[in-house]
Amino acid sequence: MIGILGGILGSIFIKVNNIININRKIYLTKKWHKVMEAVLIAFITVTVFYVAVIGRYSAATNNNIDQ
Repeated sequence: MIGILGGILGSIFIKVNNIININRKIYLTKKWHKVMEAVLIAFITVTVFYVAVIGRYSAATNNNIDQ
């Protein structure tokens, strides 16, 4: 069962990745477009992980809210 699910998820990942790469080839034609894409992805990644760390720290230190 795990092998079947892994195969299905893998084929979906490959299909989505191919669609994304085709769109990147069409729309990201200039060098600065590619740089801005990398900056945007880095910004989104940093923001998500920052919020996750702050949320985890906040939840760990905020145990006694009622007191």
